[in-house]
Amino acid sequence: MSTDRPDTVQNDEHESSHGRDATNSSVHPQPGLQEFQPYQASDFPSLLGVATVTQPAAIPSQPTRLAKPPKGRLLIGVVLVSIVAFGIYRFWDTFSRYQAYGTVTGRTIQVHPPWDGIVTQVFVQEGEHVRQSQLLARIDNYDLQRRRAQLSDELKVAHANLLAERSRMRWQTGLNAQRFQEASADYYDVWGKLLVEQSRLSQLRLEYDRQAKLKAAGAGSDQEFESASLAFQAHKEKTTKLSEQLLELKKRVDLGRGLLEDGNPQLEPHLAKIQALQAEFERSRVLLDQGDIRAPTDGVVVRRIRFPGEFSKADQPVLSILEDNSLEVVLYLPQKSSNKFSQNDEVGVQVKPFPETVLCTVTRTGDQFVPAPAHIERYYRANEKLLPVYLKPKSEFLNTAALRVAALPYVDLSSGGSADAMISLD
Repeated sequence: MSTDRPDTVQNDEHESSHGRDATNSSVHPQPGLQEFQPYQASDFPSLLGVATVTQPAAIPSQPTRLAKPPKGRLLIGVVLVSIVAFGIYRFWDTFSRYQAYGTVTGRTIQVHPPWDGIVTQVFVQEGEHVRQSQLLARIDNYDLQRRRAQLSDELKVAHANLLAERSRMRWQTGLNAQRFQEASADYYDVWGKLLVEQSRLSQLRLEYDRQAKLKAAGAGSDQEFESASLAFQAHKEKTTKLSEQLLELKKRVDLGRGLLEDGNPQLEPHLAKIQALQAEFERSRVLLDQGDIRAPTDGVVVRRIRFPGEFSKADQPVLSILEDNSLEVVLYLPQKSSNKFSQNDEVGVQVKPFPETVLCTVTRTGDQFVPAPAHIERYYRANEKLLPVYLKPKSEFLNTAALRVAALPYVDLSSGGSADAMISLD
């Protein structure tokens, strides 16, 4: 067979030969050809006598690796940036610091109980506005209550002794001026009853007052209040009638005083004891009424320190109240900026994160330069003397949520202290 066949025939035979040998498991590369070539000349039958030309496969390109910078350059860069930043900060701190810091103050009143006791009720919540003399809480002292109950028992015993003494006196008088003696005995009897009824009336009045307070606070029922009111009014009328009866008996006794041996000295000790017990009973009632803790002034409840069921000593507050119109912003200006504010200047106070601006008026400046307070001294240079400036928020901003006692205000002094100056409270 001739070897001068066209290239196309050679290529076709080459492709057919490659297709037949694709399943051959062993491939023997010819010398001079690279191992990764897809076609091998030895795979063609030698009897064809056809010369073939094969193209080597393209070698895949490798990514070019960049040279790593020396590690020392990064460290040097960090050091240089730190030095430049420190220099910029020192320049700003010395020549461009236009801020004055301060605080927000207010008169906070600690409300204490009159004596040690158990908190039974608290009628207000934190953030609630209260008026002067408004009922805030109630505290009970069981020792005082026991003493009051004891006084009530002693009053009953003293009345029984008075009745016994009256009976003995009636037995001794005999027949002399029997009618006068009876009138006199009735007089002291009615007097003793009147004292007891007055004591009972005081108890009913206390219960009536207590139910009225509970009803006003929304903690009592209408039925209990109505019952206490009816009992008090009924006993009051009974006491009034006994007083009128006692006056009539006294007139009858005075008429026969000269005919009868005076027996009053025998009853006077008993009457004096009843009067003393009744006075002490009234004092105990007044003392117990002091357990109704009331607001000393108008203000806002900023903290409930004691809750119902807790024990409170007389030196421990139950509530904290921020007095109305007592909020004040105090700024501390460096000496070079001490002339930025004057009395009656208006300053716009910006409270972060609140968007509204709170307007304040400069009320006064300090009489002398003072060191920075401990909580803001880090914002000033060491041993720097500062001038305190006092600002009063406008009335329409006194109850805004932005103002808080002990907040940290600062002012940008670059505005020259005008009403556009912005103070931020963090």
